[in-house]
Amino acid sequence: MAQPLIPAFTDTYINVTWTALTGENAGNSPITSYALYWNEGTDGVTTTTSLVTDALITSYQFTSINAGKTYYFAVVAKNVYGAGAISPSNSVTAIDIPGKMQIPIVVMDTTLVTSVKITIAQPDTHSSDIVEYDF
Repeated sequence: MAQPLIPAFTDTYINVTWTALTGENAGNSPITSYALYWNEGTDGVTTTTSLVTDALITSYQFTSINAGKTYYFAVVAKNVYGAGAISPSNSVTAIDIPGKMQIPIVVMDTTLVTSVKITIAQPDTHSSDIVEYDF
């Protein structure tokens, strides 16, 4: 059974790879294709879930993603005798980069020369909380 791995991902793509099956693991017959399935937000990927690709490949760059969402992937190996069992699913949450910051507004306190007030507008957070600002 080929297990999907998620070696690289950003807020715009997820690379999914798996190891080619051979010998007894391939049913003692050459693999003719791998079917990659995905599910957004819930585990339990099945062969009735959305099919991404069905080809003789061992990697796929999945680009139909939304930042901050969790995706589950599973793969099925096929040979001339039919499809094997679906692999356990593997998940990844696409990163979610905040939007571009606006220029901060800096106001000097004229009563106390030792203080400065900086006001910043919160950027678009997409679907993840902002945990820190660096100045």
